[in-house]
Amino acid sequence: MGSANARLDSALDSRTQTRLLMRSGVAVHHTTLDRFINFAECCVEAGVQRSFGLIAWGLAVSTACSETALHEGTQR
Repeated sequence: MGSANARLDSALDSRTQTRLLMRSGVAVHHTTLDRFINFAECCVEAGVQRSFGLIAWGLAVSTACSETALHEGTQR
């Protein structure tokens, strides 16, 4: 019974090692794809940050213009 368990453990261990090797092979094979995805994510993030910056700037300018117009209107 002991040798049967040892063989089963050995078979399961070799399957696990094979799966790990295959997964690492796939990971190595797809590093270019991963780099491309990371690059695309960075570009999107930079675009979103730039857009939020422009929106904030536009709101600040709009508010300043409105306050200036109100101030000039009260002085006339």
